[in-house]
Amino acid sequence: VSNSQLALAAAAWDVRGVRKVLDEHGTAWPYLLRLVRPYHALSDDDAKREIKRAIYAAIFGMSKRGVGYLLRERLSTGAATPFLTDSVVADLFSARDRALAAVESRGGAEDCFGNWYCARPADPTHRAHKVRSALAATMQAAELQLLLPVVEDARREATNVRPLYRIVGWMHDGFVVKPRHSPDQVAERLRRLVDAEARRLGVPATLECKSL
Repeated sequence: VSNSQLALAAAAWDVRGVRKVLDEHGTAWPYLLRLVRPYHALSDDDAKREIKRAIYAAIFGMSKRGVGYLLRERLSTGAATPFLTDSVVADLFSARDRALAAVESRGGAEDCFGNWYCARPADPTHRAHKVRSALAATMQAAELQLLLPVVEDARREATNVRPLYRIVGWMHDGFVVKPRHSPDQVAERLRRLVDAEARRLGVPATLECKSL
């Protein structure tokens, strides 16, 4: 799923800056890459990998200081400031901090499947870690929820004598399928399923399909 965690954060935390970029461009990576392009000598593919690392770290609870360290280490000393001071990135951090504060206030978080993640450990020095872990668990569950229509469709297909496809690999934000025939037809079928679920959930994301 394209920009899956960013899109889920935009929906769950009402990150308007991120949603605006995704709604207008369909992806946030070109926007984010432009922020740091003058400050490193990497290819766009390599820089995108590091930007993804920084964004996921931010979503899952890393401090601005920690994200800045990642950027300075992976890109250059000058890359952190334009990235962290950008209004869209600042919106993401602010929304993330509000989400963490809500988890801490409630003593935990409930994911979209009704599972509860306690964030009040016996040792209070572990509380910050537990709060971050609880928030991350809810976001990972939301990622799975987005892809469940594919799992259900694959389960139905598996009951056929000659299933159209089967899932042969699973990742956090996607999957690998082996089609019996008509790979383009299978790709379009699965894209429609995920995109419909994204619309239902209000998540500005779409399924990207690639041939291996």
